[in-house]
Parts: sequence; C-alpha cells; structure tokens
Amino acid sequence: MTLEALHTRLRRALAKGTSLDEVIPGEVAQAARWIERQRSYQYMRRFGTSAFSLSSEFPYMLNAPVGLKALKLVRIVLGDGTFHRVERSRSYDELTFESGLPTRYELDGVARIVFNATPTEAWTVQLFWDEFTSWPTEPTATNWLLLS
Repeated sequence: MTLEALHTRLRRALAKGTSLDEVIPGEVAQAARWIERQRSYQYMRRFGTSAFSLSSEFPYMLNAPVGLKALKLVRIVLGDGTFHRVERSRSYDELTFESGLPTRYELDGVARIVFNATPTEAWTVQLFWDEFTSWPTEPTATNWLLLS
C-alpha cells in the first residue's frame, strides 16, 4: 500500500470529503511514530561502526546514530580483532574519563555516546541500535508498516 492509498482510505472512512486532506498526512505520521515508540520492529534494527578520534576535543564521545531509539549493544574492536563489550553506566560517577579502555557508556540525550574513559587508541566501535524511521512524504512511497 502506498501513502496515497492510505490517505484515500482514511478520507473515505472519515466521510468529510477533501476538507481533512491537509490534516491526514500529519496525523498518519504521528500515528506511525506512536506505533514505533510502543514497539521495536525488525525494520528498525541497525548495525554500524564508528571510531574514536584521539585528536577530537572530546575523544571519549561519539555521535549517536540519527533517529536513535535505543542502543542494544556497544562493543570495541581491539587491535587483535577481539571484542570488548561496553555496558551502560549504572551511575554518572562511573564516567571518570581517565585514560584507558572504556568499560561503561552513557547517552547525552540522543545526540552523543559518552564513554567513561579516554581511549588510548583509535579503536573501532560497533553499535547495534533501534532507530525511529523517517516517515515518507511522497504519495507513491511506502513503509514497512503499510506493507504488513
């Protein structure tokens, strides 16, 4: 089903003619966001990598993925190829920023991931997360919620 087909169905169901045509797209987008806030579906799951920048002003921070709903796994790839899992902080007191291998992280809103140690190497960080989707606006577009 396309977005246009959904809007047409809603227009017919509401039986108000075209008087709600300006309102329906926004309400549909809000309803989709509400559904995504209540549950995480497979199409929302993502994997990506980042790396610590030792020359950055804040080398213990990474930008969070755009549209972040929840981080599921954060792990550092060490020089020998093994993984070091980083757990979410239990207390802000754990964010000491001493040099070394980070063991904890905390979120700075949904914009940044703050680690509890300043890395000594530019390790790669692997992230598994759930993200909110951007709702389409093109009439011919579709979304997983419309296809299922």
